Amino acid sequence: SSACSFMTCMMYGIFTVNIVQHGLYWFTASSIYVWPVLALLSAAYILINLINNDIRKPVIWLFDSILWFLSGFSQEQYAVATLAALVCILIYGRGKIPYKYICYELFMGFCGAAIMLCAPGNWSRRSGSENMGIVERVIHNIPYLFSTVFSKPMLPFLLVILSISIIAALKLLKSNKHQPQNKIMIGFILSLWTAFSVLLATQTAIMEWNHLLMRIFIITITISGCFLVVFYLYKKEYIFQMICLIAAVSCYGAIAAVPTTPLRIVIPFILLSLPAITVMTAEAVDHLQSFVIFIPLSAFLISNMGGIYSGYKLNNPIHAENWAALRQAEDNIRFG
Repeated sequence: SSACSFMTCMMYGIFTVNIVQHGLYWFTASSIYVWPVLALLSAAYILINLINNDIRKPVIWLFDSILWFLSGFSQEQYAVATLAALVCILIYGRGKIPYKYICYELFMGFCGAAIMLCAPGNWSRRSGSENMGIVERVIHNIPYLFSTVFSKPMLPFLLVILSISIIAALKLLKSNKHQPQNKIMIGFILSLWTAFSVLLATQTAIMEWNHLLMRIFIITITISGCFLVVFYLYKKEYIFQMICLIAAVSCYGAIAAVPTTPLRIVIPFILLSLPAITVMTAEAVDHLQSFVIFIPLSAFLISNMGGIYSGYKLNNPIHAENWAALRQAEDNIRFG
């Protein structure tokens, strides 16, 4: 529907200016963190459709296996996400199609991921800094990883996760197919989210974002929300979206051992979460009560996009002068 398409486009507002500067609009970073997601999403979508429709044409399976290799070979986070997605699809495809077909994809994805993760340069980078081993590096990095993932520039994304989690919780509570203990658990999580929303709305007057209590709330809400959305997608048989969300969460395992955790590491997580966010948006559009949740959220996302656009528009004359100077220098070198 048009409303669903509108909300999907609004999800571009998830990216704050910090992420845009150092990830999306920086050519080198975008080629590493943005473009590989196309290979992974395409490979997963094609493979799930091959399994569901029992298609056994070798050419299509070969093409999909190449996509899995490219996905695993592209970047460390996508390598781990590729393996996680393949394992999930392997479990999903059990009994639906002979394992020998899926094993081709698993082998190609594993080879690509192994080449990426075991490359001498990457291995040296993970283990060579500050004389730490891999295990020590992981233990050392976990606090910094959480600080990056749950930092203030991630606020729009965390709000989106909160919104789709509330929608999933409300729909699960309305369903009569779940046992009372499951509804009690969902209701308890929903209560925590309500408390978090109140705290978030008043956090500037009560405490700073970096306050320990605020961080605990944020982490609890995000993790429980992701699990609840995964559960809802599974119940509704949105398999592709569910697997993408699982892969999104797993991709953080690749950076637990790296020396630095820049903000752009969140880009694969956000991009791989978009299929789940999109389908949950569609669920909200179909029901007015759920769609009301997205009205203030969409206003916030539009405001964020407007701020980024106005900033780049303000700097455009300077960029134009820089490009003109570069072209003039190029002409001077070319023509002597």
